[in-house]
Amino acid sequence: YYRALFEIERGNLREAVRQLELSIETARKLGSSLHVFDATMVLARELQVLGFDQKAKRLFRSLLGEFDGGGQSACDRGHVYINAAWGELSVDSDRISDESAEWTREAIAAARECGDRSMLANALLNAALGAVGQGKWRQAREFLSQSEALEDDGLTLLPWRLETEGRIAL
Repeated sequence: YYRALFEIERGNLREAVRQLELSIETARKLGSSLHVFDATMVLARELQVLGFDQKAKRLFRSLLGEFDGGGQSACDRGHVYINAAWGELSVDSDRISDESAEWTREAIAAARECGDRSMLANALLNAALGAVGQGKWRQAREFLSQSEALEDDGLTLLPWRLETEGRIAL
């Protein structure tokens, strides 16, 4: 797992993916569900970066399926829902699936339950981008405004916020 993180920092994503897959396999053999969860999250995000969106989506779905048995915190659920929805929104925000919209709603609920302001800001930004894709301009502005108000430094989500503002303006 840590070797994979090192390879990500080096920009060697092919090796990072290989190390993450090995880490997940080993963690499963050892029964370390927390490690499987963490490594799978990182793997899915890196697959998104590499353009393997469908494979990443399957991994996110598998993580979301694990919530049925409980054991994951609201914060963990929020992160998975945010990343799963973002995977679709970042590829094509003009075609929002019902599944992605549901993941965004779940991310907002989980972030509120968790009490994490930055996670909630991120989830609301996803909601704004999704509303843009559905042509719901007023709702998009509301989500964007709520997201911006929650950001402590105002910079973390700035690139995505500016992109969303631009899409609303067009």
